[in-house]
Amino acid sequence: MKYSIRKSVTPGHTPVQELSFSDSDSISSLSLKRSSYSWPICLLPPVYSLITLIIMITIQSYNSPAQNPLGAQATLKMLQENLAHPPIEDILNFGFKQRYCPKYYQLAILGHWHGVNSGCICEDGQIKSRTYCLTHFDKNCKSVKYNPGWVFSKWKGKKYCIKYSKTWNWGECSANQVKCSTNICIPKNESCPISDLIQVENENYNTVTFGENIYMKLNNGTNPLLNFHLTPGNETSPCLDIRYAPQFESKKYYPLSIQPEKGCDSYGSVNQYAQSLDSDYQLNVYEENQYAYFNNIAFFYNFIDSIDTYSLQVIKRVQINSNCSMMDSHNLRNIRIEGESIHSFTYYLSQYSIVVSIFMLITALFFYLLRNKQWTYLDFKSFKFIEYQILFGLIIAALSIALGIVYFTQADGKQGLDGQNDIFEQYQNKNCFQDQGFQLAINQVIQFSRESFSDTEPYVKFAFYQGLGFIFMIAFLLILQFLEVRAFFIKPWDQ
Repeated sequence: MKYSIRKSVTPGHTPVQELSFSDSDSISSLSLKRSSYSWPICLLPPVYSLITLIIMITIQSYNSPAQNPLGAQATLKMLQENLAHPPIEDILNFGFKQRYCPKYYQLAILGHWHGVNSGCICEDGQIKSRTYCLTHFDKNCKSVKYNPGWVFSKWKGKKYCIKYSKTWNWGECSANQVKCSTNICIPKNESCPISDLIQVENENYNTVTFGENIYMKLNNGTNPLLNFHLTPGNETSPCLDIRYAPQFESKKYYPLSIQPEKGCDSYGSVNQYAQSLDSDYQLNVYEENQYAYFNNIAFFYNFIDSIDTYSLQVIKRVQINSNCSMMDSHNLRNIRIEGESIHSFTYYLSQYSIVVSIFMLITALFFYLLRNKQWTYLDFKSFKFIEYQILFGLIIAALSIALGIVYFTQADGKQGLDGQNDIFEQYQNKNCFQDQGFQLAINQVIQFSRESFSDTEPYVKFAFYQGLGFIFMIAFLLILQFLEVRAFFIKPWDQ
């Protein structure tokens, strides 16, 4: 079917030619101008996404959690918690006829069982994937639910009441304070905290009993007592790296334990700050501290040996050299958490950029291949392809810019993290710690920070400026296209 437009020829007028077109042509195409910028606008987002993908993969390889010294971070966390813990002012045996501890006292926590992770475990100790226990009817393998653990409060049928110093600080004492032990200051109307427990033969008003052992409480030593700890084995002490625990005598441990008794790693233990008070068999300790719960943990009894023991220990404050007045547990905690957060943020931000870039490239290719397809309920011809690509390009650019901002404000490539490395280097220069484990942890944190940020510095800068450049270029091209054809978004293949 054809339409025609005619005009009569009159004297003195030029004849008008007939204009005809079929109804299958788009009338609007008559007025649509060809844009010189449609293809550059279409190709810029995927090209930018591909380059960003390569950069982020490189950044992630340098800053992966696998390279992060987790043992060093855990050791510094143990140090921070030790320095922040209040000192023990007094310890009392909890009488059988007593219902509550005396005023200002509280029930003592003697130790922790840190629980188990969820998973699938077999009778021989082999760990399977979680889906294995759900898809295989294997009686030798069972699922285990997560359990956060609990605290131990009984020791050989007894409980203890403990009183912590209310007001205390380390360092220089004020006029209304008195100095106790090593650089601990307390109010003059309070007693100095306990610094030593000396074993004696007979009980008196100033003694406390653990099992059959009697100890006299003294407060004239160097470092105050902080807390109790139940340690596996009879000749060991807690690990500096709190992810692990010392080995039992049988060297057995439950494979899904949150804190497995594998033994301490290269950071060592708190041996010089731990005092063993008494010991008892592992089964006895469990029996009087919610022992029945282990019936619900698959194959837990397979990893308990009758020869294994727990040692009840008391932990002292870590010794710090007197010239380290800048040492503060609150600052150490903030620095440690800040370092962990920035490393994690950098890693996951680059990971999100990788995921978004891959998703954008795959879906853009998919929509381009189906650009001319049209079905009853799905019309790809009307899909806003250009807007889609630009949107994802802007998201990727925002992630790159955010990564750059974090890097430029928190890190100095060759020096690592601003603030963190400076303070840790002060600890090193002043030889604040006598323990090689703490020195090793600080060295590893500084070295990792320097290496990871130094390696990623050029890539982060490139990604940052590339993100800004993409935003500028796409905005510039869209403005030029609008000035040319009075439209922002045009599909090149529709012209």
